[in-house]
Amino acid sequence: MGFLNKFFDHKKDDSENYLEQGKSLILKGDLDEGVNLLKKAIGLYPHITNQIYRIAKKLHAGAKSKNKAVGGNIYYSGGIVELESAIAIMELLSEFESNNADVWLKLGVLYDNHCSFDKAVKAYERAANLDPEGPDGAEALHNLGILYFNKEKDILGKK
Repeated sequence: MGFLNKFFDHKKDDSENYLEQGKSLILKGDLDEGVNLLKKAIGLYPHITNQIYRIAKKLHAGAKSKNKAVGGNIYYSGGIVELESAIAIMELLSEFESNNADVWLKLGVLYDNHCSFDKAVKAYERAANLDPEGPDGAEALHNLGILYFNKEKDILGKK
């Protein structure tokens, strides 16, 4: 194995260590430090964003489950810590994957669930612009339509 292969393998290993440490801190409630470690992980090995994306999706799924258990609907009564953690991670990913429509779509959904509607609109619009004829863009436009409909009916964020 050549020097460059060893160098990149070492960076990947360090990146995965930062990922695991960051994930652990986030799960313990230290969101800021956890996200900082995830940022370091991406800086060392940019391809690790896929693993970080999966962490955000799992946190969102956990938030949905906790919310459902306390009788919440799409706007969260329970699982808010997990939802906010997923948002922070997806915001980080949007910095590194700024042209990824799927990241912006997921961020829009997270903001929407958090009742951060202005941010949701911007994220959905970004996804639609990045993928105007694809599935992420279509879903983003669909979600925007629902937001605007609910705003017209004055039912945004009501449980």
